[in-house]
Amino acid sequence: GMGALTQHLAKGVRTMTDTWVAKVERRDSDGKWRVYRDNSKRQVLSSADGPAPEDFDHVVVAHNGKCAERLMRDAGVDGIHRMLRTKFACTAPPGAMMQLRRASGP
Repeated sequence: GMGALTQHLAKGVRTMTDTWVAKVERRDSDGKWRVYRDNSKRQVLSSADGPAPEDFDHVVVAHNGKCAERLMRDAGVDGIHRMLRTKFACTAPPGAMMQLRRASGP
């Protein structure tokens, strides 16, 4: 299944999986991600090795679009957040066709 793909991509990389995350933010100083277990940003995610806070080079959100949008909303990454914004409705959009559009570029 899809798990084999993620396992292959993670070879040689220390990863944390199946971890509840309430908030994330991208640090301006070094571009790393700080990950929090609570909405008040008091419980910083720590490694399995100890209680020290840990910042991450990359964050992968494997969740539905609505939750991914919520995580990125206040993360300080407006470009990523704009790509995740979605309007949910009980009816199809006009023209009955959904389209993805590039934000900029050719």
